[in-house]
Amino acid sequence: MSVLNQIPTPQVRGTAGRPRKVDAVLAITKPLPFSEQEEALFRFIQKLNRNAWEIRQGDVDELHQAGWTDEAVYDAINVCCLFNFYNRAD
Repeated sequence: MSVLNQIPTPQVRGTAGRPRKVDAVLAITKPLPFSEQEEALFRFIQKLNRNAWEIRQGDVDELHQAGWTDEAVYDAINVCCLFNFYNRAD
C-alpha cells in the first residue's frame, strides 16, 4: 500500500482519495511548456506504452534527431516498462 493512501488528512488528500498534486495536474487545461525534444520522447513513450509491437527503427531515429542519445532512449524504455510491470502485476 502506498504511503499516500495511509495519510487521511484533508491537507494531503484530494478528489477521490488522490493526492492533491495529482488533482492539480489533472486540472491543467492549457498545454504544458515542454520542449520539442521532450515532446518527441513523450510521443515515443506513449507509442511504447500503447502499441509496443509497432515500434520501429524510425521511431528511435526520430528521438536521435531530437537530440536523445541511445542511453537516454534505453533509460526511457526501461522506466516505461518497469512502471507498466509494477502497475499491471498483481
